[in-house]
Amino acid sequence: MADRIRAQMVTASHYARLGWIQYWEVSLAYVMDPQVRTETHDAVEAALDAKRVAAAKRKRRAVTAEEKRAAEREVQRLEHRVASELEVDARTLAARASRLARRLALPAGIALVPPWLAVSAGVWPALLAWPAAWLWLALQGRARTMATEGSQDTAGNAAGTAAMAPTGLATSEGEDRWIGATDVETRILRRLDAWGEQAGAYSLSEITPTAPTLDASGIRVVLTLAGEWTPSKLRSKQAVLRSMLQIPTEMRVEIAPGASGHEAVVRIRTRDREVDVSWTPARHGIGIDADSGETVEMSPYQRLLVAGESGSGKSVALRPLLARVAADPHGAVVYLDAKRVEAALWRGKARLARTPEEIREVAAEVRAEMDDRLALMEARQQASWDPTPKRPRMVVVIDEGTEVIAAASEALASLRSIAMMGRAAEIHMWWCTQKPVMSGHGKGIDPQIAAQMGVQICLRVASAAEARTVLGEQATAQGWDAHELPAPGAALIRGIGRGPHPVFTWHATDDDIKTLPEVPAWHRPTDTSQEENTTDTADTGPEPREVLDVALRLCGDAQGIRADQIAAHVDLDVLDIQETLKALGVPGGRFYGPDGSRQRGFRREDLEAAEESEDE
Repeated sequence: MADRIRAQMVTASHYARLGWIQYWEVSLAYVMDPQVRTETHDAVEAALDAKRVAAAKRKRRAVTAEEKRAAEREVQRLEHRVASELEVDARTLAARASRLARRLALPAGIALVPPWLAVSAGVWPALLAWPAAWLWLALQGRARTMATEGSQDTAGNAAGTAAMAPTGLATSEGEDRWIGATDVETRILRRLDAWGEQAGAYSLSEITPTAPTLDASGIRVVLTLAGEWTPSKLRSKQAVLRSMLQIPTEMRVEIAPGASGHEAVVRIRTRDREVDVSWTPARHGIGIDADSGETVEMSPYQRLLVAGESGSGKSVALRPLLARVAADPHGAVVYLDAKRVEAALWRGKARLARTPEEIREVAAEVRAEMDDRLALMEARQQASWDPTPKRPRMVVVIDEGTEVIAAASEALASLRSIAMMGRAAEIHMWWCTQKPVMSGHGKGIDPQIAAQMGVQICLRVASAAEARTVLGEQATAQGWDAHELPAPGAALIRGIGRGPHPVFTWHATDDDIKTLPEVPAWHRPTDTSQEENTTDTADTGPEPREVLDVALRLCGDAQGIRADQIAAHVDLDVLDIQETLKALGVPGGRFYGPDGSRQRGFRREDLEAAEESEDE
C-alpha cells in the first residue's frame, strides 16, 4: 500500500511539474506578446499628437508677443519630434513587467500568504492552499499529457488511412511520423493533428486547422477563424501559437490573410529552400519566389522605394535590374551615390554623381531634361515619351537616401519634381535607404518622394515600425514582416501584385558587374533644335514679388494659404511656388484653416513680414 501511494505521489508530482510548465508557457506568451510593443508605440504617438494639439491651442490663445513667440517655438519643436524608440522600448519593458507581476501574483500569494496567516493569526487551515495548488497543477498536467498521448494514439491507430494523413503528406507504415518530415516537423504536425484537445488550454478553441502540407520551405496550414478572431488578432497571439505547437524559437512563423476573411494562412519555415540564386545576364526578373521557386518578373522602369538595413543585400539585389537598363539601347542609368561605394562598380556603364556638388548638378540636369521632354510632349500632344538612344528611358538611383538628404539637401527640390512628374517622361526614380524613417534627425526617406513610389522592395529592416514605414501602416498586420526576414538577399515586394511571400533575390557579384559591356554615360543633349522647333519660346513665369502678392491676396484674413491654392492662380507648380517663396524668406509652416482643420502651407504673418522686407 505504501509503495502504491508513493508511486501515485511521484506520478502526481510529475503531472504537477507539467502543469506548472504549461502555466509558465502561457504566462510567458502573455508577457512577450508582440502586440504590447505595437500598443505602446501607438500610445506614445497619441500622447505626442495630444501635445501638438495643446501647443496649437496655447498659440491661438496667446495674448502678448512674448507668449506667441514661446508658443510658436513649442509648436515648431513638437512638429519635428518623433516617437523615440528608446521611450517605446522603456514603456514596453514596463508593460511587460506589469504583466509578469500579475501572472506571478497568484503563485506568489500561495507561497507566501498561508505561512504568514498561520503564524500571525493562527489560521492553520490556510496551509491547505499548498496541497490544493499542487493538486490543481497535477490535474492540469494530467489533462495535457492525456491530450498529447491521445493524439499520438489516434495517429498510430489510423496509420495507412487517408483520413489520418494531412493533405500533401503520407505516413510511414506502422510508425507515428510523416514520410519526409524531420523530428521537429513531426512533432509540430502531431500537435496540429491534436489541435482540438489542446486549443482550449491556450484560448484558441475558436480556431480550426485544415490539413497541413509540407513542401521545400516547411509546413503550411490554413486556419479557419470563428468568433472575434481575425488574421491580425492571430498575428498578435503568435507567441501563444508557437507555445502550443512547440515551434523552436529560431524558426520563422508567417501569418497572412487567407482566401476569405475567416481564414488565415500559417507558414512555419522549418526548412531553407536550396536554390541557386547566382545571377547571369540570361536570368530575368529580380529573383525567385521562396515558396514556389518560380522566377519573380519585374520591370526596372518604375518608381521604386528600396529599404534594408546594412548587410541585408539591398545594393546587390538591385544589380540585375540595373544591368538590364544598362544593356538596353533605349535605357540609361544615372547613379547618385553619396556613400561613394556602390557607384564605383558602374563606372563606364552609368552616369555617376558622388560628391554633394555633383549630386546637385546632375539632379538639376535630369530635372531640366524632364521639363524639356514634358514641353515637347505637350507641343506634340503626346501622353507619353517615346525613348530614343539619344534621349532614352532613364533610371535615377539615389543611394543612400540619408546621405543625400544630409549632404545635398539643395538637390531635394529637383528630386521631388522628378519623382512626381518624371514617369510620363520615362524618367524613373529608385530611392534606396538603410534607415527607412521619414522624420527626425538622420531620416532616410523624404515623405514627398515616398508618396510617389508605386513599388516597395523591403529587405530585412531593424523593426516592425520601419517595415510599416516602407510597406504601409497596415503592413505588419497583413503579414508583411520585413523585420523578420533572413539576411542577406530575402525581400518582400509590394506593388506588383504579390502577397507577403519572400523573394530570394539574384546575387550578382562585383565581378559580374565589372565584366558587363561599357556604354556611354547619359548627358543631357545640347542640340535639341530639331525637337524643339515645334515649341514656342519658354515662358519665364511670374516674378517672385508677383507670387507673394497673389499669396497675400488669396490669404486675406485667414491664418495661412496652401501652395496648391496659389498654384491655381499663377503659372507655376507647387514645388516652384515653394522655392520662390522660400527665396523671399517665407518658411513653410502649419496653420488652421477656416474649417478648423490643420493645414500646411504659408502663414499670413510670414507672408506679411516678407512683403515688408521687400518694400524696404
